Amino acid sequence: MTGEAFEVDLGSLTDFAAELTTQLGGMTQPLHLLESLVERQLRLGAFGEAHELGRRHGDALAELHTLVSQARDAIDFAKEVTVMVGDSYRGYDQRAAGALGGLTGAITGTVGSVAGTVLSIVDPKG
Repeated sequence: MTGEAFEVDLGSLTDFAAELTTQLGGMTQPLHLLESLVERQLRLGAFGEAHELGRRHGDALAELHTLVSQARDAIDFAKEVTVMVGDSYRGYDQRAAGALGGLTGAITGTVGSVAGTVLSIVDPKG
């Protein structure tokens, strides 16, 4: 470590994960449309050029479907990582808060005990 510090805004991580979820939802319809187009044969005529154009059209649709699927998978991966990082930091914050609460209780008990001892020395009748 070089002594550098950074801050993680859990609210921003949560918002980003929600936005990624929205983006995933928005990819469903285009993927279904591409699937339906890939499954249909484009009939442009009964001659060689038409068959070749139909085949190329089908190939282009299949490639586009693959690319959109890969983009969806990348967004899903980013969402999963974002949620995992947020959950990890949230858990760390909760554990740190619990440890600080226990430390505060211990210090309060010690200070109270020391204060009682000092008062009994200063004012033994107290």
